[in-house]
Amino acid sequence: MLLKSSPLSCPKKTKLFHVKIKFIITNKLGNVKLKILNSDNHTKEKEEFATELKSVFAIGNGSNDSLMLKASEIGVCVIENEGASSKAVINSDIVCKSIEDAFELLLKPKRIIATLRE
Repeated sequence: MLLKSSPLSCPKKTKLFHVKIKFIITNKLGNVKLKILNSDNHTKEKEEFATELKSVFAIGNGSNDSLMLKASEIGVCVIENEGASSKAVINSDIVCKSIEDAFELLLKPKRIIATLRE
């Protein structure tokens, strides 16, 4: 899962906390890796990191997330109040209306199956 630097809130039944994350990614096996973005080209850096790890569930909404979403096994574009770039929407597999909805896909994977089946 790839997250942009922004405060995150938890579902109602959990303790509320805020976290500032620069960049984090996890694969299907639950292996979590943290990467601090250092280059001037975050778009390429995110794509390379997603490609390197394989089996990635990525979340993003900006143009700089578009290649990461495309390179991920499942790319989720989130359209909240600030909107989303058309590049991110086009390069994603799923579009959600909130970050909470995107995380719920991980808790309820049948939603992913239902959304992506042909």
